[in-house]
Amino acid sequence: MTTLTQRMNVVEENLQSIRLTLDTLLQNLLNPALMVPGTLRFGGNTMQLDNKGIQVDASSDTTALFFVEDLVPDPPAVTPLASIAGLINSASDAASMYLTSVTSVDTALNLELTGDASVGYMDLVRGQLRTSAVLSPAQIGANQDDYAPTSLGWSTVLRLSTDASRDITGITGGASGRILFLFNVGGFNVVLKNDVTSTAANRFLFPADITLAPNEGIGLMYDATSSRWRCFGRY
Repeated sequence: MTTLTQRMNVVEENLQSIRLTLDTLLQNLLNPALMVPGTLRFGGNTMQLDNKGIQVDASSDTTALFFVEDLVPDPPAVTPLASIAGLINSASDAASMYLTSVTSVDTALNLELTGDASVGYMDLVRGQLRTSAVLSPAQIGANQDDYAPTSLGWSTVLRLSTDASRDITGITGGASGRILFLFNVGGFNVVLKNDVTSTAANRFLFPADITLAPNEGIGLMYDATSSRWRCFGRY
């Protein structure tokens, strides 16, 4: 009888272990698959794989994709060729971004990112960075505070034009390390005003106002410590 009881206890312990394992699998992997066949969840329910593709919870700061030469347990430790983390974190932007194609040819990696009504490309080539996330906003017809053209969140290059000499006192969408290139493609000056009028976190921080004459350009980077856009180069 004692032996039978011991065996029953072992069986009960094994069943409990199986139950805990199933509960963990249900929470992290199987529930979506049972609800929608062909669906899998990963990374503590922050990533989903289904017949529509791969989805990543953009509210998480978890790096979503690593591109490495060999599979390893800890990609950041070996300096991956490229990685994709939180892409859009602005309430003014769309809530999702789609990675529609990845093409790797020898030393080149092409990522096609699609969101909202805009499409942008980023080519990561050894020694080169290319982008076609170019926005040509509507002509500016008045001085601008907190400049926020449609699809700014998906853009790296802004091709600006005005109906007369116009001031811009700040640009929305600043995030730590974000880079913008502004080009004046119109026939009048565009004046970037230093640290005035716009919401503080959208302002520029220059030694003085910067005037972009027709066909001139400027590179801006957002400094999250100062909460300002800074100039790192201009023509």
